[in-house]
Amino acid sequence: MPAYSFSVFKEKVKDGSKAQTVRHRRKYPTKVGDWLALYWKQRSPECEKLGESVCTETFPIFKLAGWWNKTYSDGHSEMMIEDEFTDIALRDGFDNVEDFEAWFADVPDSEPLDVIRWKPLGGVQ
Repeated sequence: MPAYSFSVFKEKVKDGSKAQTVRHRRKYPTKVGDWLALYWKQRSPECEKLGESVCTETFPIFKLAGWWNKTYSDGHSEMMIEDEFTDIALRDGFDNVEDFEAWFADVPDSEPLDVIRWKPLGGVQ
């Protein structure tokens, strides 16, 4: 069971308004159907298990020359339209695209990040 730890957005994960995370690629990537363990500040004295849920979707994104791109299951990539990128930023818990981009500002161009989505905790659909 893959575990994901959060240091921001605790209440959003708990109430179900955040049911997505964007992470660096893992050696063994999370797959649709995997059960996820969601933690607040795992491996710290403040550790709290927020809940468990099932992964419903995953796909890679990457930055190229300042533009965010999405890679599709058939292997092709294309630049995301503004609405799609805004949706990813808001689902991830950020108030706007600018905050999302600032959080990931140090990620090098072409480095893949995985978008992982799960069934929301707290009964939000």
